[in-house]
Amino acid sequence: MRVRDNAVIDAHAHVFPRKAAAYTDTGKTWYGSVIERGKNGEPVITTGSLRYAFSSPLPYEGPEARLAIMDDVGVDVQILSVLPPFFRYELDEEIGLAAAQAINDDIAELCRMWPDRFIGLATLPLQDPEASVRELGRAMDDLGLVGAIIGTHVRGHDLDQPRLFPVLEEMSKRRAFVLCHPTKPRNIEGMESAFLNFLIGGYWDSAVAISSLIFGGVLDRLPDLTFCFTHGGGFAPYAMGRIERASRMQPDEHDVKMPPRAYLDRMYFDSLLGDDRALRYLVDTVGSDRVVLGTDFAASSDTAATVATVTDSRLLSQEEKLAVTGGNAAELLRRLGHLPAQSTAS
Repeated sequence: MRVRDNAVIDAHAHVFPRKAAAYTDTGKTWYGSVIERGKNGEPVITTGSLRYAFSSPLPYEGPEARLAIMDDVGVDVQILSVLPPFFRYELDEEIGLAAAQAINDDIAELCRMWPDRFIGLATLPLQDPEASVRELGRAMDDLGLVGAIIGTHVRGHDLDQPRLFPVLEEMSKRRAFVLCHPTKPRNIEGMESAFLNFLIGGYWDSAVAISSLIFGGVLDRLPDLTFCFTHGGGFAPYAMGRIERASRMQPDEHDVKMPPRAYLDRMYFDSLLGDDRALRYLVDTVGSDRVVLGTDFAASSDTAATVATVTDSRLLSQEEKLAVTGGNAAELLRRLGHLPAQSTAS
C-alpha cells in the first residue's frame, strides 16, 4: 500500500458492488435484492420491504470514471467502503455472509489494481457475530483490507449489545479502522418523507450509536478501538453539552470512567457537514487532529463541493485544512499499522 506524503485522502467514499450492478433490470435477485434503474438512471435497490433509491446514476460509473473524478477534485486516495443498502443485516445469516464475502472480494480487487489510489474496508454480516469475526480476519489477513464499515445499529439493536462485543473486541485486537455509517434509521415514526427519514434520521442514529458506545461501556472496555463517524458524527458533537449535563444530573444511570466529552478524543469524524461554520464547530469540539475528509462519493454526486467545504473554508487555518484533507487519515493509518511509519513518495 503506497500513499504519498501530503496526499488528499477521502475517508468516506462508497462503492456499488460491480457484480450487483450486473443484475440491474434483470428481474433476478443479488443476495436477496432486486436492483433496477430509476427514471433518471439511478439505482433503486429493494430488499424485502426495504427500498433505497439513489439520487444520481453515479454509482454505476466504473473505476476509471471514479479515478477521473478524483483527479478533477484533487483527491489522491479513497478509503473504499460499500454503500449502506448493501450492509444486508436483514438477511439470513448464510446469505448475509456470502454477500459480505462477494463485496469484500470486489473491494480488494480494486485496491490491488490501483494500490496508489484505493484503500479498502470490509463489510461484515453483523447479524452473525461469529461469522463476522471470521470474515474480518479473512478481509484483513488475506485480502489486505484495513478495517470495516458498520452500521449505526444492527436490526434495531445498539452497538453496545453483548452479542456484538466479540466483533468489536476483534476489531480492537486487529487495530482495525472502523467507519460507522447510518443505516435504516430507527424511531422516526411520523416522519413520512423518505428524504427526511434519511437526512434527519441518519444524524439521529449516529448520535445514538456514539452515546451507546460511551454509556454502554464499550470504549472503557476497549480503549484502543478506533471509530470514525460519518457526517460529522450526526447530532452527537453538537448535543454534547446536554449529554454531559444529563450525565452529571443522573450519575446512577450509567457507569463510565470519564466525562462523556472526553470520549470524543478517542473518535474520528468526517467533514461531511456542508457548512463552514458547522465544520469549524466540529474542529473546535473534537480537535483539529480528529477530523478527516469525507465526500460520500457515489451516494452524492457533489464531490467537488464536499471537498471545497474544507479547502475553501474561510474559518479553518491552512494547517487545519492540511490535517483534515489528508494528514489526520494518514497519521491514523500509520498509527494502526496500515501504512509505514514514514509514507513513501509515489
